[in-house]
Amino acid sequence: MQDPTRRQFLGHLSILPVVAGGGLSLAKFANAAEDEPGTDPESAVKEQTTAPRKVWLTFDDGPEPGPTDKVLDVLAKHEIPASFFVIGRKVERNGTKLLERMVKDGHLVGNHTFTHPHLAELTESQVRKEIEDCQKQIDSFMKGERLMRPPYGSRNEMVDRVVEEMGFDQVMWSVDTNDWRRENRPDKWVQVGLEALKRQQESVVLMHDMHQTTADHVDFFIEQIKALGPVEFFNAKPPA
Repeated sequence: MQDPTRRQFLGHLSILPVVAGGGLSLAKFANAAEDEPGTDPESAVKEQTTAPRKVWLTFDDGPEPGPTDKVLDVLAKHEIPASFFVIGRKVERNGTKLLERMVKDGHLVGNHTFTHPHLAELTESQVRKEIEDCQKQIDSFMKGERLMRPPYGSRNEMVDRVVEEMGFDQVMWSVDTNDWRRENRPDKWVQVGLEALKRQQESVVLMHDMHQTTADHVDFFIEQIKALGPVEFFNAKPPA
């Protein structure tokens, strides 16, 4: 059984970093998700602290040969660690070469189920099978952290319980770039992500490395994040 203090719930989001000696600030995420009336969230962040922003970049729905390769190249260029929540069926189809590079480059590999279903619509046994079948493909590439993200963010009390019983930390997000939406391609998603990120001092950013348009513009996205001011990119364990 996992330590319940490792859990942090934020409305419909849950962010479960694996942390020794402290986690992401729930209060800061709460302020980012729901601003107090009459406040300017961007100004509030600026006045709150001069400390660097803390940003965790996460990618879903890979590995996808081509786009994922390019994302990894960009991360290597910037020397930024990230987490990749992969689909087991894609690993089975595309092989483990990209996962090997992820681990070699210092990234984390997470479980994103085998077929990418809405877990909240499945039975408990089906949920377990989705997670188990994915894990069979990626288990040797999980180094220390056992991270899992439900597709579409689809979860309920049963899903949360099963994920915990299976020994995973469930990771959601606080910034959704919506890079998958047609209206945000090829590069409008960058501004969508930046506007959300500006409102938060600590962020977990959701992107999708299956899309070429994401791979083509993630370098610009990172440059724009850096242009906001001092920033520390972290991977599951935020810097103190």
